[in-house]
Amino acid sequence: MRIFNSFCLLAIVLFVTDTGCHSPGGNTTVAAIDSPVVRLITLDPGHFHAALVQKSMSDGIDSFVQVYAPGGPELQSHLNLIKQYNERSESPAHWVEQVYTGSDFLEKMIELAKDNYGIDIKKNFDTPPSTGSEKTSGK
Repeated sequence: MRIFNSFCLLAIVLFVTDTGCHSPGGNTTVAAIDSPVVRLITLDPGHFHAALVQKSMSDGIDSFVQVYAPGGPELQSHLNLIKQYNERSESPAHWVEQVYTGSDFLEKMIELAKDNYGIDIKKNFDTPPSTGSEKTSGK
């Protein structure tokens, strides 16, 4: 069984709005508020659908992608798809994959999310998922 299979977690997309752009001189200028930077983190890509989000480049999505997974054929298959997207002759992508394959890949990804993006993935880890079909008491 895949990690987080019950959550159907193929990739985590972090929406981080930059509040400034740094120039080489160290000065900071305010970026447009409506121009979010989306950063992709892929966790244990075990199916080709995980790579489809990277089939083409999109404005506002950072080309640098972090991948956390156990080593093996599924990871290699994922990376091969990304390589194909980058090397195709028509509209090639330009993804840069940073891959972490340690046995603690899940813990490292959780640590990254908390330290770099301020997202505590474990906060509601023990909360049961909603069925979405239960009626709530109301007026």
